[in-house]
Amino acid sequence: MFKRKNCFFITLYLIILLLCVKGCDSLPLHLPKVKDGKPYGITEGLFRHQWWNYYERALSFADGGFFEDAESDLREAIRQRKDDEWRVRTYGMHFVDYFPHCELGVIKYRQGALEASVRELTTALKTAKNAKAEYYLDLARERLIKRKKSDKAPPEIIIKSPQAGHLIRDFSIEIRGMARDDTFVRHITVNRKKIRTDVSAQEIPFYMEVPVSPGKNSIPVTVTDLTGKKTQTEVVVYVDRTGPLISLDTAFEDDPGSGVIVLKGYAYDDSGLAEVTVNDRKLTYNGEKKVRIQERIQVRSGQTELDIRVRDMPGNVTSAKTDLSDRSKAAGNLLAENATFEKTARSDRPVRILALATPPVITLHNEMTERTTRTTYLDHAVMDGKVTGQLEYLSVKKCVILDDVETCIPVDEKQFPEDSGNKFFFNYIIKLEKNEKAVTVIDIKAKSTGGIAADRHIRIRWKEHKARQLGSRLKIAVSDLSRSKKVSDDNFEALLVGAMLARGRFSRAEHLRLNMRLKQGWTEKEGCGNAKDAGFHCILFGHIKKGADDSMHINVRLRDSGDEEYLFKNVDVYGYSSELLSQVMSYKLMS
Repeated sequence: MFKRKNCFFITLYLIILLLCVKGCDSLPLHLPKVKDGKPYGITEGLFRHQWWNYYERALSFADGGFFEDAESDLREAIRQRKDDEWRVRTYGMHFVDYFPHCELGVIKYRQGALEASVRELTTALKTAKNAKAEYYLDLARERLIKRKKSDKAPPEIIIKSPQAGHLIRDFSIEIRGMARDDTFVRHITVNRKKIRTDVSAQEIPFYMEVPVSPGKNSIPVTVTDLTGKKTQTEVVVYVDRTGPLISLDTAFEDDPGSGVIVLKGYAYDDSGLAEVTVNDRKLTYNGEKKVRIQERIQVRSGQTELDIRVRDMPGNVTSAKTDLSDRSKAAGNLLAENATFEKTARSDRPVRILALATPPVITLHNEMTERTTRTTYLDHAVMDGKVTGQLEYLSVKKCVILDDVETCIPVDEKQFPEDSGNKFFFNYIIKLEKNEKAVTVIDIKAKSTGGIAADRHIRIRWKEHKARQLGSRLKIAVSDLSRSKKVSDDNFEALLVGAMLARGRFSRAEHLRLNMRLKQGWTEKEGCGNAKDAGFHCILFGHIKKGADDSMHINVRLRDSGDEEYLFKNVDVYGYSSELLSQVMSYKLMS
């Protein structure tokens, strides 16, 4: 009897012990801790000793300032799953953003272990780029530099292109270079606009396309390192969009019947001449501003005109054709010259002494009427043509009429010597005012040596192409971003919509309240369908997580509302101000 009772109690004890051991699988090694009446080191659901359990509990410990417990759990999580990753599956359809190295780096920063912090945060960014790791890496580097006093010199700027004093004819230029520092480069601006630099580095290449205007352009480039040391330089480029000016005398046949034509004239260009081509015969120059054209050309039987092409140093080209149907002999044709002549004692060359009182004639190759306003989708107009007559000067100016106010700027003005010929060929590229309410008026004026003036007024209105109009741009819906329990701010979506619309990239951006329905069983796929039905091209989903220090880590992903494919994932920002974070997020979405 006694033996039977002993066996019963022993068996009962073993069963209880077995149940206790089995139950321990769900018990955490670290019990929750309480601070200011609030528990930390807690998780949702049972603690199964999986990497996501340790990670979740570590974040809770860190919020309460229990850094040693948090570090212990993070290291166990890393032992089970080593790399930081976005949206990692835990079990079933559950996902979590997993950044153990990032969180460990933040803990080390708060403990003052800066080398360890930099090491962990650098490791985090190797596998999962995220704004929180970038933010704290810069803080840790800056404090470490100041502690060691290792910042000895300001940053260095290396401009790779363009070369100093570069001469171009374009409307914009690419500024390319490299920023370097003995510690870390943090900020770069070109032409007072920021280059996107998410995190500091010892070397950062940069690129920006900068609009330029005729004349000298000084483009500032500024680089700042982590401790605030700053270096600035200027990239100077010169812009010339005015083609060379060609003046020609009437071509004449040197000896009747020989087929040899004599062509005389000049080519002018303020930026310097590079090449003159006459009937496929090419002459090269090295930047001379005025060259004399004097060619004897054997023409083919039946040839009725000569082709002249002049290119300046930046690449502007002016073309001319001279008619051979009226070939004059070397003695000169007074009607062609439109003047009377006498001979000097030193030379047999005819010299003009009095020009007839006839006005110059301005002809545009791309003939445009002056009575109507021409509309174009281009952002510039090409004015090429010729002026016939003995000229004293030729001027071109651009005027912009907007809201009944006219503003004018000179484009070019040339004075001519008396021996300049009687045909003048020009070519101008003129930038238009990119405003559909504005009219650009191009005024070409020529004055003869006899004092008679002629002018042309060409009116052009720029119109935005339908493909570039605001109504043709992307329409984006912003869903309610999911939030951690600590987040009470309901205004971020509205701030983000306002920031995106202010940048003009989207024709429509609107906050769609989908999240309540999503919580009741809707999926992102169904949210895409809802956005499509509402006329949106795509829809933005995301999450806002708030830290114990009131910081916010916000990440978003964009899905096409039609094919439901992700256009991008994991665009994130980290900081403390909803308004500032909305601006940074909109900037990242644009770029």
